[in-house]
Amino acid sequence: MARTPTRPTDPSVPAKRKPSFEEALTRLEAIVEQLDDGELPLERSLALFKEGRALAARCREMLEQAERDVKAALDERQAESGDLSVEGLALDEEDGA
Repeated sequence: MARTPTRPTDPSVPAKRKPSFEEALTRLEAIVEQLDDGELPLERSLALFKEGRALAARCREMLEQAERDVKAALDERQAESGDLSVEGLALDEEDGA
């Protein structure tokens, strides 16, 4: 009997939650510690290495998004208040304004 493939949007299958930054970083640190020990079999070391790469990419993605969010918030605040940035003043001075 053929089995119907489960779709990712199937409500009976719980979605795999992505780890928070702190969870990913904690797990990544644990992986590094295990790999540094050098006592693991090759297969396990490779599996941990792959997991570590994925976690590092997740952390990098979250940090980049946080940086974009902070920049957007600062830009929005600056636009609302009409503040001039130091960079903007330096450019005005160079232009002779």
